[in-house]
Amino acid sequence: EVSVWVHLAEGLIGHFSEVDPAARQKIQRAKALCTAASLKPMQALTSAWLASMEYARSNMDAMFTEVETCLTHAAPDHHPARARAALAIAQAVHLAGRMDLARVWYDRVRMHTLPEGDDATISALMHGMASLHGELLRQTAMAGLPRVQESATALIGAESNKRFDELNRISSLPALEPLLRAQIHSLLGNFGEACHLYDENLDALRLRGGLRLQAHLLADRAWCRLRMGMRDRALDDANATLGRFVDDTHLDDRAAAHSRLAQVFEALGEAGRAAHHSYLAQQSWATFAGVQSRILSRLPQVSALW
Repeated sequence: EVSVWVHLAEGLIGHFSEVDPAARQKIQRAKALCTAASLKPMQALTSAWLASMEYARSNMDAMFTEVETCLTHAAPDHHPARARAALAIAQAVHLAGRMDLARVWYDRVRMHTLPEGDDATISALMHGMASLHGELLRQTAMAGLPRVQESATALIGAESNKRFDELNRISSLPALEPLLRAQIHSLLGNFGEACHLYDENLDALRLRGGLRLQAHLLADRAWCRLRMGMRDRALDDANATLGRFVDDTHLDDRAAAHSRLAQVFEALGEAGRAAHHSYLAQQSWATFAGVQSRILSRLPQVSALW
C-alpha cells in the first residue's frame, strides 16, 4: 500500500508540474500494484486519476473504461475517487455539447468535494467548465454551427478560476489560465488583450511540456496580430504553426488551428494555402463531431454504475 501511494504521489507531481508523460505510467503502476493486492479503495482512486489523464489525452474510450473500473470499486462515500471520476465524465459530456447532461455530473463533483474540502478538484472543475464554454464558443465561431451564448460565461468562469486559485494558493500549470483567457478574448474581438496574454505566457507553456497546445494557440495569435495590423508578425506565427502539430494534438485543437490558418492566409492574399487549411479544418471538425457522438453513446453505461 505504501508503494501504491508513492507511485500515485510521484505521478500526480509529474502530471501537475510539467505534464510529464511518465506521470501516467507511474499511476498505471500504482493501479497494477493495488489490483494485485486487492486494495479496492486505492484501485478506485488510481482509476479515477487515470480517467482524468485519459480525458486530457482525448482518449475517450480509455477514459470511460477507467471510470467504469473506478465506480465498480468505489464505495458511495469514497469522495476523492468519485469526485475525479465524475469530473472526467462531466467534462467529456460538456465537450460533446450537452451541458444539460453534464450539469448532473458537475453537481456530483461538487457533492463529493465538499466533505473533503478538496480545493484542487474545485479549481479543476472551475477551469474545466470555463475552458469548455470557450471550446463550444470556438467551435461555433469556426465550424459554422448555430451560435450559442457561451462567451460571457467562459470569460467570467476563467476570471473566477484565477481569483479562486489566488485565494487558495493553488498553482498548477499557471500558464494555462491566462492562455484560456487569451483565447476567449480573441473570440470576443479583444485582440490587443489576447496578444498581450499570448506574448506573456506562450513561452512558459512550451517550457512546461504543453506541446500539443501550441499549434492552435500560435495560429490564434497570428489571427490576433493580423487584426491589429501586424501582417508580417502574423505571417511569422502562421508559418511557425505548421511545425507545431504533434501526434497528440487534439482533434478540436487541430481543427481550430486549421480554421485560423485559413482565415489568416485568406486575409494575406494566399488563396491556395487558405483553401488547403479550410479543407483540413472541415475534415477535422467532421471527425470531432464523431467523437462527440461516441461520448454520448457511452454515457448510459457509466450512468448505470453510479
